[in-house]
Amino acid sequence: MQQLDTMSNQHLGYLLDTRYPSSILSRRALKDRDQLVVTQLENVCNEVGFYICLANMTRTVSGAHDGHNGGYDGGYAERRSRFHTMGNVHSTSLTLDQICELDGSVPYDTKSLKFDEDNIVQLQPFENDCEEPDEDHYDGYYGNLTHEYRKTVSTIRSKTIASFC
Repeated sequence: MQQLDTMSNQHLGYLLDTRYPSSILSRRALKDRDQLVVTQLENVCNEVGFYICLANMTRTVSGAHDGHNGGYDGGYAERRSRFHTMGNVHSTSLTLDQICELDGSVPYDTKSLKFDEDNIVQLQPFENDCEEPDEDHYDGYYGNLTHEYRKTVSTIRSKTIASFC
């Protein structure tokens, strides 16, 4: 398995509706609309000389804790969440944690491969992202907070680019 460290801006991503575990990431695991979208993208990619793969993506948002403690010192709405709430956002990043071909094979080691949010084809893909994070890391001493959100994405690139897939 070849190691990849960086990702060209010539790759595109399409966020799927469902998050799939890495252990079953393949075309066979896709559900409903995701199956339809990937099939359509694959047909177009085959016609125009592009590759399509599947990947799990992590969006990391770092910022300052807003002072509420996920239900211990907040109001009723705050108690319904098991996560700390974030005030000011300092940085965001996207990484692809695994890239698979549609048959589920993993041709490259792609742990934490950086991906640019501008390369996601949906307009403002995280603008209304009000869901709870998948992970919450809080440093109480400094007040730093990191939320991680996990998604599955189809990745598209030209066959002329010598990179993954």
